[in-house]
Amino acid sequence: MLSPLTFKDLHIWNTDDAALSIAQSLGCSSVVATLMRMRGVEDHLQARDFLRPGLADICSAFFLGDHVPSGKDFLQHLGPESRVVVYGDYDVDGVTATALAAELCLFLGASVRYFIPDRHRQGYGLHEDMVRRIAQAGCDFLIVVDCGTKSREAKEAAREAGVPVFVFDHHLPDEEGGEEDHWGHLVNPHVSGGNLAAQRLSAAGVLWVWILQNDLVPLSWLAERLDLVALSTIADCMELGVPNRTLVHEGLQVLGRSLRPGMQILKESLGLNEGFVTEEDVAMRIAPCINAAGRLDLAEIAVKVLLSEEGYPEWVDRLVSLNRQRQSVSAKIFEEVLSPVQEGKRVFLDPNWPPGVLSGVASRICARFSCPVVLGAPVGPGIRGTVRFPRGGDAVEFLQKRASLFTAWGGHPYAAGFSVPREVWETLAAEMEEDLRSFVPEEEKIHVCSCPPAIFSLPLWNQMTRLGPFGKGNPHPLLFCEQEPRISKRRFGAEGKHLAFLHGDMEIIAWNGTAFFERYGFPSGVVYRPRLNLWKGRSRVQLILEHAIYEEGIL
Repeated sequence: MLSPLTFKDLHIWNTDDAALSIAQSLGCSSVVATLMRMRGVEDHLQARDFLRPGLADICSAFFLGDHVPSGKDFLQHLGPESRVVVYGDYDVDGVTATALAAELCLFLGASVRYFIPDRHRQGYGLHEDMVRRIAQAGCDFLIVVDCGTKSREAKEAAREAGVPVFVFDHHLPDEEGGEEDHWGHLVNPHVSGGNLAAQRLSAAGVLWVWILQNDLVPLSWLAERLDLVALSTIADCMELGVPNRTLVHEGLQVLGRSLRPGMQILKESLGLNEGFVTEEDVAMRIAPCINAAGRLDLAEIAVKVLLSEEGYPEWVDRLVSLNRQRQSVSAKIFEEVLSPVQEGKRVFLDPNWPPGVLSGVASRICARFSCPVVLGAPVGPGIRGTVRFPRGGDAVEFLQKRASLFTAWGGHPYAAGFSVPREVWETLAAEMEEDLRSFVPEEEKIHVCSCPPAIFSLPLWNQMTRLGPFGKGNPHPLLFCEQEPRISKRRFGAEGKHLAFLHGDMEIIAWNGTAFFERYGFPSGVVYRPRLNLWKGRSRVQLILEHAIYEEGIL
């Protein structure tokens, strides 16, 4: 969304001697070299390391930790007669990890079923009662993904039933520890002392890397499952350091090839380009569809699509329909809370809100206003809430202080969830409201690279993409140029509501820019973002205006 800023909001990077040296050494544009400098690269040796290594080099990049169970421990529970149940979670990470675990066990010859709890009736996590039901229905081996780290009672129930358990998770443990269980095996880099690269993996990524390091399947088979890792990493907003970027890049290539019939139909339904899928396509279009299943129906629908189970075309239609419904409901809730949020309110509860869509709305509020927010809705005898924090906050720490009040809780520093009895909500909400109103987010300048739009070209864009995929920890390049008052511009669209500034053969497009600039006036500079536009088989670079820059005191 186009917004007005001042120069004090920017950190403008210009090409320095180090960038010129990198550009000369690698044979790349000085703009690309400057973008690497913005990411902490000091010289051409670091620049070579920053560019994606191959999969052959990735195995040693992740240290999952000490005392991680071995592939031998895993294989002793599998055989032609083994009845395996994969227990997952209802978001994209949980769904993709469930699919990966199921495909692994099928490849190794076991009989596999999967179970994902109902978000509305059961909620997040490995539940003791469900473990007992699974055991009673017949289970020789329970594999838990994207949850289970803190589920001591549930794992104890599995031990009592004689069912061995393997957990692949990436959620933070609680203060009590207790994750060293003797009746199950846990692979979680946050628990076992894994390195930073491993701690930035999604749950599907943890499982994928563990399979790779234990040489359980051919590398070619495992590489074809990187689409699942890419989906989970992008959807869960995991930090895109060099190792994760490599996994996501390779995974996007797999997604583009559409090796899964269900994903092929989903891509076609979303109007995505054949053979070319970007991280933005995943974040804005594919992942919301997969997430919609668990938010408004059952997450198993998404697993059926990923595994291309019988009837998958109908399941794809269901996903697309659920996502449209999610979009409509989410937009309505956002509009309801918009004014109160702008007035400073931070905690909300509404009995008519479907709890499954609240995390997406909370994320949008947090990103739009750079403020923390709590959204809740009644579920059965309790209240289920979701928490979002901007940079400088910690949702886990925020909930940890109130852990004694919750029946369940967990998450990540920027995003977490909880369940609480209805009778304590009023007191809890007032306490959280007071805490959140006093929160001050970290002030952070927007880092931009000085780049005249006229020099932009498709070859320059292709060089930039080597720095991607882009996302958390590796932001999409933002470029800056000063704006001369005499620059040519044109209006387009219905009633000329859009505006384009002409810079030689290139133009910077300002969506809904006409009304914006009538309000704020002509800017002294602009921040813009390049993107690739594919139309009728032809590729061209578009430059999209993100921020208009004014002198301090004008706004």
